[in-house]
Amino acid sequence: MRPYGESAQPTNKQASSIQQATIMADWSLYPDATEPTAPRFQVGELVHTHSSLHESTVEPAVFGVIIEEPEEGTIVQDSSTISRSWEREWEGVENPHEEADIDLPGSGSVWFLPDNERKYFVKWMNKETYPVNTQPTEFRPMMTNGEPTLNISLHFERSLYKAPNFIAKLRSKVAQRKEVEEVLTERLNIDDCSTQGIAGMVMQY
Repeated sequence: MRPYGESAQPTNKQASSIQQATIMADWSLYPDATEPTAPRFQVGELVHTHSSLHESTVEPAVFGVIIEEPEEGTIVQDSSTISRSWEREWEGVENPHEEADIDLPGSGSVWFLPDNERKYFVKWMNKETYPVNTQPTEFRPMMTNGEPTLNISLHFERSLYKAPNFIAKLRSKVAQRKEVEEVLTERLNIDDCSTQGIAGMVMQY
């Protein structure tokens, strides 16, 4: 059970949080641990992280999606979008080495006790790194054995930023274009090539 100290007593909010949690860490090992803060992100939300410099290599900013806790044994990076020499398998919060507590099951996050900060499971759409003082001229997805590399990391909340809702906007554009093409085809009965060209011009406005 989570310790509150000899004189401290849990608030109603803390007691409710404890009741709802299905997995608890040994809080007695972390006397400075604080009550978890509410998550800023939810499972399924798009996030991004800024580019970073690792030795002489630039790790570009990439987009990712918040996912649910992966199965034990899954390779999970530690707050890095790129595979490191210290990557390891996720062992679940039942393992004390994880130093984490799942206070909100299904949130895609854990409360990291040593730093009193929330960390999220993120699946990244990785891009190729490049040397310092160079600038790539095209989008280059990172590939592993001919397949896109989608690393999973347990990322600190402070390093994550909410991504623009560009997927919804793209879906809206696709839906609008499809509607324009259907009107042109059904009412004007013109060929596909003309339909595509006119639809393209209409969608510019």
